[in-house]
Amino acid sequence: MKVIGKGPGGLISYDKANKVYKIDTTLKTGIKSLPTKQYQDMLSFLGKIGVEFPIGTYQALTNREIIVKGETTTEIKEFNKAVAQIKAYLGKNNELMTFDAKKLDIGGPLRTLAGLYTRVNNPNQDSTYFGVEGQRIGSFSEKSYACQHSWTR
Repeated sequence: MKVIGKGPGGLISYDKANKVYKIDTTLKTGIKSLPTKQYQDMLSFLGKIGVEFPIGTYQALTNREIIVKGETTTEIKEFNKAVAQIKAYLGKNNELMTFDAKKLDIGGPLRTLAGLYTRVNNPNQDSTYFGVEGQRIGSFSEKSYACQHSWTR
């Protein structure tokens, strides 16, 4: 977001005199004017604020029910909710001193997007699994460099 803010035009600009980043929140050209009802619009919005979420990753999200924080939802609903929260927060605050996710109160939605991205692009997140006979097996069972090479002189 900082890089986008220091470039010409766009939703985010840097006000050198006041040393703050300004978000265009106008209804005609600003963040509020951007449609986010369709997934293509949401991906475009994220790109305009510097968050890359590839279309292939979005298309791999499922409508299968999952439980998040004790509530039943889907990956697509989680994505839509995260984008809506980011847009709502950035649409409220037009001057920002920093782009720290915690201070901006968008850390949760950004973590949600990161979790969805990881779930799609790296589905095997466990380092072990159970084999057919019930024994625990390591997913990364290659020997270490020291074991593969003899250290004899």
